[in-house]
Amino acid sequence: MEDFHTVMSKSYHPVEEGNFQPAKDNANTLFQKARAWQVSPVPTGYNAKQVKFKLIKLVRDCKALKEAVNKKKSNDELKNLITIAHTTFHGIMEDGEK
Repeated sequence: MEDFHTVMSKSYHPVEEGNFQPAKDNANTLFQKARAWQVSPVPTGYNAKQVKFKLIKLVRDCKALKEAVNKKKSNDELKNLITIAHTTFHGIMEDGEK
């Protein structure tokens, strides 16, 4: 979870400021970290069933971002895709805060 968060933070926040290079550079790593998280044990205090379901979505979101980067899609599309992945990530984090 923390490994994914570190890469997401370095990728998403620059996009908010118009800098897309970190998201482009880290798209494959985000996908890999999401997949690694998906097969890891769910942290204590989290609803395992909900988190596992949301991790499936997060992996899909990150795969879509990676594929868009590989296809050299527009920055607007990349912003949309990384925002979706970021929102999914925060949804998982909120499951542990309840």
